[in-house]
This record gives sequence, C-alpha cells and structure tokens, in this order.
Amino acid sequence: MPTLENIYYEEQGSGPVLFLVHGFCLDHQIWDKQVKALQEQYRIICIDVPGFGKSPLLDKPSFALEDIAEQIIRFHHALGLEEVIYVGHSLGGYLGLALAQSFPQIVKGLALINSSALADDEEKRASRERVNAFVAKSGVEPFIRQFVPELFYQKGRPRLSQVLEEVVYIASQTNSLSLIRTNQAMARRPSYEKFLKNIPVPVLFLIGRDDHLIPFALYQAQVHWPPKVSVHILNQTGHMAMLERPQVSSLLIDTFARSCEIQE
Repeated sequence: MPTLENIYYEEQGSGPVLFLVHGFCLDHQIWDKQVKALQEQYRIICIDVPGFGKSPLLDKPSFALEDIAEQIIRFHHALGLEEVIYVGHSLGGYLGLALAQSFPQIVKGLALINSSALADDEEKRASRERVNAFVAKSGVEPFIRQFVPELFYQKGRPRLSQVLEEVVYIASQTNSLSLIRTNQAMARRPSYEKFLKNIPVPVLFLIGRDDHLIPFALYQAQVHWPPKVSVHILNQTGHMAMLERPQVSSLLIDTFARSCEIQE
C-alpha cells in the first residue's frame, strides 16, 4: 500500500471508516484479526504511527504527541477522509485524544483500547527516563525482550507464545531514536480530563483487568467522565486486548461503531 504525508497505511473493505492506530513500538499488523473480522462491514484504515513500522519519525529534534496528531490529520485530508470512528491502542489512544480535542469535526467516535486519558505521574515519567537510558546504552532489542511479555496477561502467555514472539519481532524493528523521542513525548502529554468531560461523541473504554502498564485502579474515575460512554472490562487480559481476546475485541469495536452510526 502507499504512503501519504509520510504515513504508511493499509486499507481494506468499504463502508463507515474505522481508523485503527497501534501502540508504542508496534505497527499496523497488530490489527490483522480485527481487519479480517470487520472488513465486510467497514472501510478499515490501519496506519503506522510516525517513527514505527514503515512510517519515518517526525523530522524534529523534539516533538509532542500533538505534532504526530497534526501529521495524522494531514494524512486524513490527503486521503480525502471525512468523519471516522477512531480506534486507538495505548499510544494510539493518546493520539486519538489529542486529535479529537484539536480536530473534533473528524471524529465520530473514540475507542480507547488499553489506553488512558490521564497524564503520567512522576513515577511513570521516571520509569520512561530509565527506559530511555537503557535503550541508549544497550539498544532496542534487549528492552523489547523484557517489555513485550509484560504486555500480556501472565497466565495467558503460554497459550499466546507464537503471538508474543510475533510482537517481539515487530517491536524489535523500532529505531532507538523513535523509541526514545516518542517515549519522551508520552511523558509530556497532558491530562485529557476536562476534554473527556465535554467530549461530544461516544467513547469506548476497553480495559484489561490484568493490565500492568495501566493498572485497573487508574480507570475508576475516568470511565465516568464522557457523557456518552461504553465500558468493557476483560478478565484475564493484559495490555493487548486485540491480540489476547481478538474475537470479543472485534465484537465490541463493531458494536461501538454501530452505535456511533445510529447516533449520527
């Protein structure tokens, strides 16, 4: 598939647009099961976030997530898209919040998959700094070998060993500069509490009860902020709902997307 505005993408199907955006150190391939399940009902566009997969890093010495969101908007316009149902995993959810706040006219619904509207606290920012120092010294692959298994529910890892290795391979392709600069941008992101309390479109929270990256307790308040919200908690699921529970994740995304169409 082509690249537009320095963003690589793949497109399948026809109908209402599902715009799928992956998380940190991943790429468009993490959505393969959702694409297969939903391409008969939707036009599905999966991008590689700048700095990951086949999309180059932003040409800036330092950037914010809002800068990436602006590049995604340029891509959106170049492809001739109008309203989309935005589905973001982790980092992809942070970008969706930034995009929906700055460009609300293009978002028909916002699905946050293992993602949070909160800013990093001091402990999380310090953790990101340690990761950046480790990667700068030791490289990407040793970090990824530690990082990726922690994304999955511990007792489910043996069942998903092949999937886990595929994610390790994808993540290991990340350039160290992309990893470090994007991690710095995530550490600087703001809280979206005020925005979510007034967001005019439906919001979906898809939460893994056993997610170690975004602990369950952090969702207790924010799931009540959006005026129109759907909340689904997946037991025995970590930070990778679309891979750990692909069928139910696809079903919940479909149900949410249909609700966004009905409210149009």
